[in-house]
Amino acid sequence: MIIPLLIAAGYFVRLTQAAGRGDVEPPTFDDWWDLLVDGVKLVFVLLPGTLVYALAIFLAAEIYEPLVFPVAIAGFYVYPSIYMNYAVTGDWKTAYNPSIIIEQLTTTTYLYGFLLYVFVINGIGSIVVTLLLGASLLTIVGWIIIWPMITFYWYGIDAALWGCVYNRLETS
Repeated sequence: MIIPLLIAAGYFVRLTQAAGRGDVEPPTFDDWWDLLVDGVKLVFVLLPGTLVYALAIFLAAEIYEPLVFPVAIAGFYVYPSIYMNYAVTGDWKTAYNPSIIIEQLTTTTYLYGFLLYVFVINGIGSIVVTLLLGASLLTIVGWIIIWPMITFYWYGIDAALWGCVYNRLETS
């Protein structure tokens, strides 16, 4: 299951990149080898951020437990910026460039994108997806086809959202 997940991650990188350029049409889902390579690159690019995020939460818990929630929210707010910067530019240095990240995080465009991401796509979306997935578990078709399809499109919406946010940040 790891290889299909990496192929899907590579496609989401390309989807974010296409939306970041303002393309109306999504990229094609072909050349699986290149999609796999893009997915593996994404994992390695996001790995340092994930490790720092986990370490920050661990340290916050060790220092003063009520700090865990604000530190987690702060990391959750920064992480999409790192992802969209890498996905659109393909450069890991740009993904972690502090001046670019700070500039993005302080805009209302990014804030609105983040709020859409949290409350609409992942808030309301999780309720809808839970209902659909719950109903689909009643059949074998649900396990094999509907679950992966719903999950794929849900993450595709996330990827396109962050590409659109990047596009708006660059054009404003």
